[in-house]
Amino acid sequence: MLGVGNVLAGDDGLGPTVVRTLEATYAFPPGVALLDAGTPGFDLLALVAELDALIVVDVLRQPGTPGELCCYSRDELLSLPPQAGGNAHVPHLREVLLAAELRGCGPAHVELVGAIAGRIAPGTSLSPPLAAVLPRLVAEVVARLARIGIVTRERRERRAPDLFWQRSAQAIVAQPS
Repeated sequence: MLGVGNVLAGDDGLGPTVVRTLEATYAFPPGVALLDAGTPGFDLLALVAELDALIVVDVLRQPGTPGELCCYSRDELLSLPPQAGGNAHVPHLREVLLAAELRGCGPAHVELVGAIAGRIAPGTSLSPPLAAVLPRLVAEVVARLARIGIVTRERRERRAPDLFWQRSAQAIVAQPS
């Protein structure tokens, strides 16, 4: 599972926030990786080339209500028109999937799970609509993993997600000038 986004750009940090929340609240079987992929471009191909299945979590810039959940299958992603210059919120995902297919590699099962952005601007916190939908988004990812045979279990001792970017920003603000 890949969480995509820039943790210093408000709602764009949704993907990494979901990854850290999943790590803090669920245990995963061997062979399942959760990765904060940052803001990859076409180099995403190297990350996905050898995978059997892939779930990407990202914030979406599209019409709709901020915080609205949206899910896309591999076929739906491949049916999108080509992206001129790419889009940081579906970072060349369509093109990467096509390139992997041409190379005879890549995951057969792909899903994009996300929510519509409320605010993408400098900052380390999610907007209220995205913060509110975070538990539903995490549950959606867990349900989609279960549908492809990946069984997770809730941790007995849940811990707070390690959102280091928020701690760092708070430390910078707290320091005297």
